[in-house]
Amino acid sequence: MLMVRMLFQTAALLVVLALVLFWPAGTLAWPAGWAFISEMGVFSLALGSWLAIKDPALLAERLGPPIAKDQKGWDRLFMLAALVCVFGWVAIMGWD
Repeated sequence: MLMVRMLFQTAALLVVLALVLFWPAGTLAWPAGWAFISEMGVFSLALGSWLAIKDPALLAERLGPPIAKDQKGWDRLFMLAALVCVFGWVAIMGWD
């Protein structure tokens, strides 16, 4: 069940990254964008598969939401800022 969840979340992340990356670019004909999406997919699946074998509890924690109710306020704020920066960076790559 953990592997199915990891596969689903990886696929969802790749779809969101592709939208954020290719929408500002205005085209799907961008080899560097596809290379980025491919690298993210391969590395995410490789790391997730390795964690499923070596440390399933850590994988389960990493598959949880990035912002949770039991986090401290500063940690929630940091994660929100990190998410905005990462997705902003990906969108800016598309405008380049």
